[in-house]
Amino acid sequence: MSQSIRVLIGDDTLDLGISWATEFKEAGMYAITRPKQGKLLLDYILTEKPAIAVLDAKTPGIDICDIIKTVRNSNDYNPAIIITANYDSAKVEFEVMDAGADYYMIRPFETKTLVSKALSIYNDKINGRGISSVDENDIECVVTEIIHQIGIPAHIKGYHYLRTAIIMSVDDPEMINSVTKLMYPTVARAYDTTPSRVER
Repeated sequence: MSQSIRVLIGDDTLDLGISWATEFKEAGMYAITRPKQGKLLLDYILTEKPAIAVLDAKTPGIDICDIIKTVRNSNDYNPAIIITANYDSAKVEFEVMDAGADYYMIRPFETKTLVSKALSIYNDKINGRGISSVDENDIECVVTEIIHQIGIPAHIKGYHYLRTAIIMSVDDPEMINSVTKLMYPTVARAYDTTPSRVER
């Protein structure tokens, strides 16, 4: 089945796009690279309709959020869209997820992780599964999506503290029973801050 999965990688550089395409091909998928140019990428996505699109957060020519929204507004076509970036920005993450991206990944990461995540999202889409069916390994994606859905803006300082605390609590339910003594200090250590700041 994987061989029929078409993957577009919006980067044709040797160190990123081509190496990613090689990994997708080794996993049995059909992957191509295209230059990181907004109009070219959008045209290709809409005409060739790849099942998975891996795009950079910074796409010259057309804003990445406009690309995502245009694709999402097209009829009868719902590809898996993964956005990658070489910087950690809660604002950018919120914007691309709000525009309709399926996942946001910060480089560097293992190429096998990208392929695995893309295939997981693709399978959920073709099987008609929503967020409720995402497995435990995707808990970060689930938590992020729920936080966005209830309207907590990604740019506020407490956003990352909250997300981390929820994920930690899923992994270790004891966190809920010891918020002051365990949760706040643990989150504080993760962000090199103080428990009192996390609490605030």
